[in-house]
Amino acid sequence: MNKITGVTLRDTRVQLDNMHYDNCTFERCVMVYAATGPVGLTNNNINECLWTFEGPAAETVKFMAEFYKVQPHVIEQIFDSIRRGHQPTSEPPPEFPDTIP
Repeated sequence: MNKITGVTLRDTRVQLDNMHYDNCTFERCVMVYAATGPVGLTNNNINECLWTFEGPAAETVKFMAEFYKVQPHVIEQIFDSIRRGHQPTSEPPPEFPDTIP
């Protein structure tokens, strides 16, 4: 992961994947997340930025938006879990099969 420290970025597109931004300032940037690699954001100031999602991240947001239409309580449970500091996992609990026949 590439690390950027102590810079100010203005009016630019900022790719988040595979980057770690530390003690940076972002002003009026387009923050782009594609879920293709890890992201580090520590001690930054983010002002008037637009957040966008591409690739797998965009597909996840679309899925959650559609699922919210039919099962909003499930999406709310996910957000509540995130608010409590729990990290989502990509592995099923051991008592569940990997796939459904």
